[in-house]
Amino acid sequence: MSRSFLTQHERSQFDSISEDISQEDLAAYFTLTIQDKELIHQQRRDHNKLGFALQLCILRYLGFIINNITSLNSQIISHVAKQLQIRPQQLGNYGKRDQTRTDHTQSIMQYLHFRKADIAYFHSLIAWLTERALEHDKPLLLLKLCCEKLRLDKVIRPGIAILEGITNMELEDLLVAVDQQFPINPNAKIENDKLVLSPLFAENLPDSVSDLQNLITNELPRLDITDLLVEVDHWTHFSDCFIHAGGNQPRTKDFLVHLYASILAQTCNFGLKKMAEITGLTYDKLAWCTCIGCHFR
Repeated sequence: MSRSFLTQHERSQFDSISEDISQEDLAAYFTLTIQDKELIHQQRRDHNKLGFALQLCILRYLGFIINNITSLNSQIISHVAKQLQIRPQQLGNYGKRDQTRTDHTQSIMQYLHFRKADIAYFHSLIAWLTERALEHDKPLLLLKLCCEKLRLDKVIRPGIAILEGITNMELEDLLVAVDQQFPINPNAKIENDKLVLSPLFAENLPDSVSDLQNLITNELPRLDITDLLVEVDHWTHFSDCFIHAGGNQPRTKDFLVHLYASILAQTCNFGLKKMAEITGLTYDKLAWCTCIGCHFR
C-alpha cells in the first residue's frame, strides 16, 4: 500500500477553504449570476437560500462540497448573503435536516453539470497523471494538478486520501520503469552521485531562413497591442471560446471590454489593480473575467 505524504495540516487545507481567500477568487467564484439567483430563490426560507447559494459557489470553487459550511470564513458568508439580502446569521439554521442537504447537493450538481467519477474516468485520470509524473516528481504538485483537472472536468473530487494514494502509486510505478531503463540510456549517467544528461545542440539556421525572418519582421506593421487584440478577435472570434472556470455566464453588456483588459493585465504583467486604475474599470469585473481566461473551451 502506498504511504501517505501529506501532513495533517496539508490534508485539512485540501478539504477546506483558506481563511485568507483572495479578493480575486471571492469576486470570481462567489459572485452570483442572475441564473444563480433564480435557482436559489426557488428554495424555501432564508437559511436554505443562503446555504444553497454557498454550496453552489463552493462547488464551483473547489470541485466538491464541504461538510460544515457554517464554519466558513465570515467574509465569504457576508459576501454571498449581501447579494441575496439575507442576514449572515441565518446560516446557523441551515442543514438541520440531512435530506435537505442531500437534495440541495443533487440539484446543484445538475445545475452546474457536475458528475461523480466512475471507473472509466479513474482510468483516464491515472493515464493523465502518469504523463504529468514524467514532467514533475513532486507528489504534492501532482495532487494539486489532479484536483484542478477534476474541477475543470466537472467531476466531483473524491476523498483526498484516495487521490493521495493514486498522485503515490503512479510515481512509484514510474520510478521502477525509470530504474529499468536507466542502465541502457546513453544520454544519462551518474557522476559524483548526480544525474548528468547529455546536452542538446540546436541546429544553425541557414542564411536564407534568417534573411526571410528579418524580411517578415520588417514588413509587419507597428500596431498598438490593444488594437491588435481586438482586431485578431474580429478575425478569429477567439473570445467565443472562453468560458468561466466556475461555469458562470457573462453578466454585463461591456463584457468584451473587461475580457480584453483582463487578458492584457496578465500579458503585460500589470496586475488587475493597476489595470483597474489605468482604465477606470472595476476590479471585481476584471477579476471575474480573469477566471474566464482560466478555462479555454
